[in-house]
Amino acid sequence: VVTWDQSVPVSSRFSWLAITTAHEDIQCGTFETFEDQISNNVTSLKHTRQILFERPYEAPPKVVVWFHHIAVDSADNNIHIKTSVQHVARDGFQLRLETWDSRLWSAGVSWLAYSASRTDIASGRYTSWTDEVHQNPQKQTSGHVSFDGALFSEPPRSVFTALSALNVSKDRNTRLSPLKTSNVTQTGMDWQISTWNDSIMYYADASFVVF
Repeated sequence: VVTWDQSVPVSSRFSWLAITTAHEDIQCGTFETFEDQISNNVTSLKHTRQILFERPYEAPPKVVVWFHHIAVDSADNNIHIKTSVQHVARDGFQLRLETWDSRLWSAGVSWLAYSASRTDIASGRYTSWTDEVHQNPQKQTSGHVSFDGALFSEPPRSVFTALSALNVSKDRNTRLSPLKTSNVTQTGMDWQISTWNDSIMYYADASFVVF
């Protein structure tokens, strides 16, 4: 776990997803904002990056994206940052990164792709955003997400989750509890996104991969 400049970390946790070369159907990679010479200290950004697969798929695959690092200045602006996927094709996709009214210094995004026809892997995204929560921020939000397209004979043994969007207030320290999942079955799982103390979180999104 690394920080830099004047950041003062209080605590942190991390998770990882290991992919071996034996899984030829699964492809993954990363994107850093400096690769496209995106200016530091931007306050509004809607940027897309074309990602090409090393091995094209027979049909458009499923693609999951998440942040592996975020550097933002919360002194004068709330933190608003989001990454997503659009225009998925056999040979690649567009990775989208956006901020609004937020001072972004840099960001890094990881991605993973696999054949959409596979039924032994499920992936997707869940969010704590609702009109009610956004207007009246909660310390904890929870819900249920389904494993669409998967045909598991038993509850999947591996669950990976990671942050894909964050909107928090500049008026308090940024705190995000480890993303939690529970009650994992063949068809879905429960999730929980939370903060604590005096932090004000308007919403957060998380991406997931289960197998």
